[in-house]
Amino acid sequence: MGDEFPDTREPRTNTSVAAFLNAFGRGDRDTTFRRSDASILQALNMLNSAFVSSRIHQNNQGSHVATLLLQTADPGVIIYDLFATTLSRPPSDREMAMFLPIFQQQGNRVAAENLQWVLLNKMDFLFNY
Repeated sequence: MGDEFPDTREPRTNTSVAAFLNAFGRGDRDTTFRRSDASILQALNMLNSAFVSSRIHQNNQGSHVATLLLQTADPGVIIYDLFATTLSRPPSDREMAMFLPIFQQQGNRVAAENLQWVLLNKMDFLFNY
């Protein structure tokens, strides 16, 4: 039947996704409410999880960094886009001035991956998403 709801225990086959979602207090529509409290496990997942870091790297063709680096080599555009898509706001003048030299020192790929990781671990992102 096409109109049935999906299983509340999804995903069943991708254990890394399931573990990540469970660490963030996912509930189900039947018996368990979604939790919004924070935990050390959540922080460790954001900081160190291969689930997060593998989605940041340019060699992962599904990552936003990979797509962005194919579109432009301009560090200012890369920085602006990463802020806009991750935090839903542009970088401040101070943030732009702080990250531009890092792009010159590290190169676009490494700097974009590092900036994406930093933005995902900023309180702005964690609080809003």
